[in-house]
Amino acid sequence: MQDELKTGFSHVTPQNSEFVDEGLRSFFQYRDLGISTATGGAVLAQVVRAKNAPDIGTGWHLHEADFHLVYMLKGWSRFSAPTCRAA
Repeated sequence: MQDELKTGFSHVTPQNSEFVDEGLRSFFQYRDLGISTATGGAVLAQVVRAKNAPDIGTGWHLHEADFHLVYMLKGWSRFSAPTCRAA
């Protein structure tokens, strides 16, 4: 028997989803897009905007994910991709 496919929908507008300061980085603000709820936690999607630039950056860190999208509308950022390792 196949698992039942559960689909949720999210419709976020500036009027129903505000930017909040609660997040991993104190210099960012986050707007939840409702995708985590719609996908049962399988996918997280947020709009992130900088309040100010950090003095020393964020430090070297990894985002462990099967998919990571950065869509920048304004400004700049510096990224470095680690060497890919086979599972």
